[in-house]
Amino acid sequence: MAVLLTAMGLAGIVLTACALGHPLILLLGAMGGYLAPVVSALTGRERASWGLLVLSPVAGALTAVGGLLLVRVLSDPHLNVLGSVFYDSANFYTGFSNTAQESPFTLALALLFGFSGRLFSRLALSASSQLDPSAHSGSAEKRDSGAT
Repeated sequence: MAVLLTAMGLAGIVLTACALGHPLILLLGAMGGYLAPVVSALTGRERASWGLLVLSPVAGALTAVGGLLLVRVLSDPHLNVLGSVFYDSANFYTGFSNTAQESPFTLALALLFGFSGRLFSRLALSASSQLDPSAHSGSAEKRDSGAT
């Protein structure tokens, strides 16, 4: 199952790299995604399984692109949530240009977003449970009824 998910994720990464034209962002996101479980395993906080080590780079690369797009949207002059510093520095998407140069700030953000991919997963699950509390309470009721 992990191999199938990895193959699907790699296909998504290749398609994203071809569409956006920024493979270095995906590479740094994948590197950050690989470093996260390795650091956790080396510090002894949790054990790393092979499935986690195989899927983490894929998730890190896709999280890097998603995080950078989120920074781009939140720093848009019309929204102006993050300010003009992020708008100027994180303006990595210049269309379908394969010759676009990424700024060091953008590359550092890609590595950071790849490293913190599991944090974004937890935030997304938390936000979805806030939007639909019945789905979260229904699973808790099933667990409680199964325990008795």
